[in-house]
Amino acid sequence: MDAEGGECFNRCYHFPMEARRAGFVLAGGRSSRMGRDKARLPYGQDTFLGHIAAQVLAAAGSVSIIGEPERYSGLGYTAVGDLTPGCGPLGGVVTALQMSQATWNLVVACDMPDVTEAFLVSLLEAAERSGGDCLI
Repeated sequence: MDAEGGECFNRCYHFPMEARRAGFVLAGGRSSRMGRDKARLPYGQDTFLGHIAAQVLAAAGSVSIIGEPERYSGLGYTAVGDLTPGCGPLGGVVTALQMSQATWNLVVACDMPDVTEAFLVSLLEAAERSGGDCLI
């Protein structure tokens, strides 16, 4: 290694580093009981989905929407369709886990507007301390 650490830099940072955390918001439901898209319901100056996505982004450092890309791509976040449509929230969780390379994945439903960044951070920190494979 040279005095500036060039050899180490080239060797250590040649490949993309794996993300420690990734965040996802599930918005793939049909909202059949609600009768309209609950992800787009107003919440303060935002929508349920916009507010929750901002909380997840702040806690996890990234956020992707699991739901119809045609419906949600205009919100400024990556939107990915369910890999197994019609399987409910579990299908969305499977989609999130299959597309992620992170060590820890935070998956939040779009209809939980009272969730806060602080609460989500505490969940991620508890998961990282647990030594387990998941925290439910």
